[in-house]
Amino acid sequence: MKLQSLFLLMMSVAACAVDEGEASTIAEQELDLSSFSFESSAQGWTGPKAQLSSAHYWRGSRSLQLTLPPVAGKYQSAIANPTFTSGTITAHLFVPRGAAIDSVQLFELEKNTWAWHSTYVPGSALTQGAWNTLQLTVAPGGQTAASIGLELAISSGWRGQVWIDSVQVPGVVQPPLPVDAGTPVGVVLDAGTGPVVVDAGTPPVVVDAGTPPVVVDAGTPPVVVDAGTPPVVKGPGIRVQGNHLVNADGTIWHGRGANLNDTRSCNACTAYAPNVAEVKRRVDELVNVWHANFIRLDLESYASTDGYRSASNYQSVLYDAAYLADVKDIVRYIGTKPGVQVLVSLWTDPSIDSMGRPTLNATVGTDATWKKLAGALADQPHAMFGVINEPQMNYDGSGDATVWSLMNSVVKAIRDTEDAAGVPYHVVTVQGTGGWARRLDYYATHPITERGGANVAYEVHVYNPATDFDSMFVRFASTLPIIIGEFGPMSGAMTTADCTSLMDKAQALQIPHLAWTFHMRCDPGLLIDNSGGACGVGMALTPSAWGAQLKARLAQPW
Repeated sequence: MKLQSLFLLMMSVAACAVDEGEASTIAEQELDLSSFSFESSAQGWTGPKAQLSSAHYWRGSRSLQLTLPPVAGKYQSAIANPTFTSGTITAHLFVPRGAAIDSVQLFELEKNTWAWHSTYVPGSALTQGAWNTLQLTVAPGGQTAASIGLELAISSGWRGQVWIDSVQVPGVVQPPLPVDAGTPVGVVLDAGTGPVVVDAGTPPVVVDAGTPPVVVDAGTPPVVVDAGTPPVVKGPGIRVQGNHLVNADGTIWHGRGANLNDTRSCNACTAYAPNVAEVKRRVDELVNVWHANFIRLDLESYASTDGYRSASNYQSVLYDAAYLADVKDIVRYIGTKPGVQVLVSLWTDPSIDSMGRPTLNATVGTDATWKKLAGALADQPHAMFGVINEPQMNYDGSGDATVWSLMNSVVKAIRDTEDAAGVPYHVVTVQGTGGWARRLDYYATHPITERGGANVAYEVHVYNPATDFDSMFVRFASTLPIIIGEFGPMSGAMTTADCTSLMDKAQALQIPHLAWTFHMRCDPGLLIDNSGGACGVGMALTPSAWGAQLKARLAQPW
């Protein structure tokens, strides 16, 4: 669909839409050689929960997916300091059916003058269920760009995903595209006319061969585990007592820290072999330097390689014994840090349904996944178990009973496994029943009943202004044992001042809380992206502005 041309500040704008079928045909037939193709990384782009996705793509096989919170405001996805001064920028935006977007602007912000050049496309002109092509022409004579991106305005409570792909910016040339040939990453296709180039600059994966390996039979085939890891320091774990989590002596536990991604690293490292040493390095930084005593370890699995993930770094613990061993190794290592607890959470997993809810199936369900995990981690007293990540939608509460029943059943699977192992019950967190784990109200009147609800806590995720805190967790804190599993600044939703208010309120109510996330490209990230768009192994762990705020807070006693 052609949109009416606009002329603002000596620039012309055009937009059109291509339906999903046509775009898919284009994608299957053509490589994406645009400036920003998002084929193997976010290429420096940031945005609300930005991550690579193969759900929709204009060309190639992947795009940049944004997840917008159900809070009115303006949300940006942008690249800082591109080498652009003038010319025509082209971007493609996939808008799903049912999206409540008021407007979209493709923009360029100049350095020094801070002049704002943009399109303006009203939401009514966007074609839903299709790709929309946006163009912005900036006349010569201006300053170099400070940033280029898209800004989406939302006034309703809609939350969902949009996808950005194939952004062409004059003067910005995409690095050579990696080719997945089913062999170790390193072969790169030259986007020009030259021959295939082999990238020898990527640091090799280092395997600790300094100590004799111990072979652990985890089924078939045998799994090799690094015997150099210090043994777990045993001791009583945290437990639920009334509306609080408490230490062994009954004093209220003050847990705070951050989310930490596993070897898949928010999909940044799935094209490579798993690197447990890198996760341990980040544990050291988060605990020893930042002074966190609570980590949410986000487990990440996918149903397929999507054509680019390494065969050794994407499958669920149900199918990948080596991954299960890696998870246990990481959890054991966290246990060597005195007083540190870890919430092992199913963040992304094939057993979770399209609405973010657990599924029940003795072979492939979330209950089966947790039986496997609970058995492997039964002897780790410092571990807690987070059932899933975020039940979605369900703002009106019509799905509360369904979510509750599924959570209760997964708790049963965990308790059955612990009883069989003869170990005390670990703390299990069940997540808010809707709104991306924002809603705890149903649990206030319907707490989990399995095994009497023993050692069950209730997890809420908060990306909201301080005015929403009372309805989200404050009013339930006197009866429910709560953990705030995620929070962080998001444009138009939660400011850094709101984050400070949340930490103040959580400490006053003695609620454990975990910031999102100790990563460089999984917004809102606590680290600056020093990876060069790669996996980030060995990169400098420099705090972002959000990271500096959290680090300073963790340095203060609680």
